[in-house]
Amino acid sequence: MFAGAGLSAPAGFVNWKELFRPLVDELGLDIDKEQDLVSRAQYHHNENGRHQINQQLINEFSSNKEPTENHRILAKLPISTYWTTNYDRLI
Repeated sequence: MFAGAGLSAPAGFVNWKELFRPLVDELGLDIDKEQDLVSRAQYHHNENGRHQINQQLINEFSSNKEPTENHRILAKLPISTYWTTNYDRLI
């Protein structure tokens, strides 16, 4: 089973664009027009250091979210291996 970021978005987790939105906004850029988020994160790091990026990651990753109905359904299936790009542990 492969589960992408769309699985956890309804639970309240942000995708990479929304994770970096406050940081890119701070740079005066429009994240909806940006394609290379890694370069924007590196640019923010070069201009401001690592602290704000670290804090943004901590804020998002440490928030408690509840599994959705889709998570519960998947957890009940006879699947022993899940591959995911998600950073959460809701499955």
